[in-house]
Amino acid sequence: MNELFRRGLFVLFARALFEVPGLDSIKNAVLTKALDAGKGCSFGVGSMVGSPHNLSPPPWKIGARVRFMIDSFVDISGGVTIGDDVWISRGAKVLTHTHQCSDVKPKRLQPTTFHPLTIGRDAWVGTGAMIMPGVSRIGEGAIIGAGSVVTRDVDDWAIVAGNPAKQIGVRGEK
Repeated sequence: MNELFRRGLFVLFARALFEVPGLDSIKNAVLTKALDAGKGCSFGVGSMVGSPHNLSPPPWKIGARVRFMIDSFVDISGGVTIGDDVWISRGAKVLTHTHQCSDVKPKRLQPTTFHPLTIGRDAWVGTGAMIMPGVSRIGEGAIIGAGSVVTRDVDDWAIVAGNPAKQIGVRGEK
């Protein structure tokens, strides 16, 4: 789907008008189609999945039943694969590009670096958490604690929290 058309659909359908009971299912259906996402995805008010820099971003894949909560943002600039049943909680940010600012040239003339990311099945990115560029994998079943800043890969079933995020547990361990 043409990227400008997809962005236009997202802006139109991601607004409060489509949060009215009955219309939210229309919004979710249109956005799922626009993003070529799996069945059963849902998009909260103000959530955004897009590429702020590329009008033709690299391939992305969004699994089934992924939930993008209110005011969440997923940058697909670097290429993103999101597994089934992932939750991106309220205000969470997933970033896949960085700006090089290593010399005194104006920022707009410096290169941008893109980083691919895979978020495994059944992972949960907590409220207000940030996944920084350069992280290449959030493991299957991983949980990112609220407000955490993830700066490196997260193992399957790991529970991480803090700034920077560190492993504090493993799902299934008592």
